[in-house]
Amino acid sequence: MHFFETECIALSKMEQVTKIVVFVAAPRDVAAERKVIANAIADLNIGFASSKNLFIELRQWETHVWPGFGEDAQDVINQRVGPYDIFIGVFWNRLGTPTGRAQSGTAEEFARAYASWKQHRRPSLMLYFRRSPADLASTDEIEQKRRLLEFKETLQKLGALVREYSDVEEFSRLVSLHLIQELTSRERSAEIQNLHDRVDDQQRRISEQEKALQRQQHMINELVRYSMAEYIFKHLQWVYHGQKGESGYQEYIYRKNEAFERDIRFLRDHGFIEYIQIACSRLTADLTQEEWKLYLGDENYRSTREAAASYLRIQGQGTKTSAE
Repeated sequence: MHFFETECIALSKMEQVTKIVVFVAAPRDVAAERKVIANAIADLNIGFASSKNLFIELRQWETHVWPGFGEDAQDVINQRVGPYDIFIGVFWNRLGTPTGRAQSGTAEEFARAYASWKQHRRPSLMLYFRRSPADLASTDEIEQKRRLLEFKETLQKLGALVREYSDVEEFSRLVSLHLIQELTSRERSAEIQNLHDRVDDQQRRISEQEKALQRQQHMINELVRYSMAEYIFKHLQWVYHGQKGESGYQEYIYRKNEAFERDIRFLRDHGFIEYIQIACSRLTADLTQEEWKLYLGDENYRSTREAAASYLRIQGQGTKTSAE
């Protein structure tokens, strides 16, 4: 296999890899923990993350922020650190130097991450506090510790579950385990979301099919209704001409009226009355309004045959029907 083919295969595989960005916020007294996080991520990229087609990118201001200008140095960091998926905050004795917007640069980074989480439920927030004692030799160090404890209390009031650790070795185990758990949780969430998407897509397809069937049924119903209207019209032609005494029509009326009345009743009860009206209006355009109403029987939805009989009585022709 040529080198070019090997490189193409590698690029093809890389296209399927999901990148997870981890941002670390920590004051300078936890520099060892920063190195631990970097090593843990490197190990995960070789093993666990690689097996899941994931790549974890560690993002820190030291490596991802270049010189520039802003309201202050922290403002430049905020502008250039970019979006991320997981926020890891680590603390021991210091909170950091205040900015014009927050208690410290680290506190400001957390505040921005928390605001994003409140609105979008991302990034995930993982907070660690080292509980091992340290020598606080100066007033500044004591003040830093006091401010840090206040900050921790604020986090807990916001609903944070923080994790404490005793030393760097324990932190190394915890952060590796928690990153694996977080990535596994994301994988399950993605699978569930994909399942929901497939279900939603299937439901949309079913809905579209149902709408198509409804349209087809509507067309069929329209054809049936049109046919029924034509049937009514043709029958009423016989009734109308029979009212005028034309030969051959009365026998048809006597013979067909019982079945026709049953058909009209069925059509009326199933919403076809407008087609009966159309058929009648086509036949009786020369009638007066009152005669038309009686002929149609729209007040009580009387059957067309009964309306026709009423019309016969109004005309005084005295033609007998089976109803009389």
